[in-house]
Amino acid sequence: MCRGIDVVLEEYRRVLLALEETLMRDPGTPLSHLQHTLHVFQHVLPALVSVIQIVQEENIKDCTVLELLHTKAQSGIPAVQAAMHNVVYACHNVMYSQLTAWLIYGQLSTASREFFIQANAMVCCFSGTVRECQQKQRE
Repeated sequence: MCRGIDVVLEEYRRVLLALEETLMRDPGTPLSHLQHTLHVFQHVLPALVSVIQIVQEENIKDCTVLELLHTKAQSGIPAVQAAMHNVVYACHNVMYSQLTAWLIYGQLSTASREFFIQANAMVCCFSGTVRECQQKQRE
């Protein structure tokens, strides 16, 4: 999610740098020019802050984050939709890499326990010794 938010903020930073260059060249740049240039972010930044606050306050993880992002992407404001789709895209990349690791290599990312597929203790018991199974269950 952070990578997707960073993509959106990178565009914001780029616009701010362009505005700074404009102001350095022409200190008499009207305020209306600044407002017009930044108006796209008037709705995008509060929407991103809202998502971050919900994730932090409710301790949202795994697929619930994707559900929240899909809900927030249903905005009637095209800039907010585009921003949320960037964040969703980044989250999907993580999910697809975890899915690929599981399907192709048989590896589960168990460190974060955020992947929607989890190891089954019974399968572990049938594929290894009792001691290995007990050790894996404790982890």
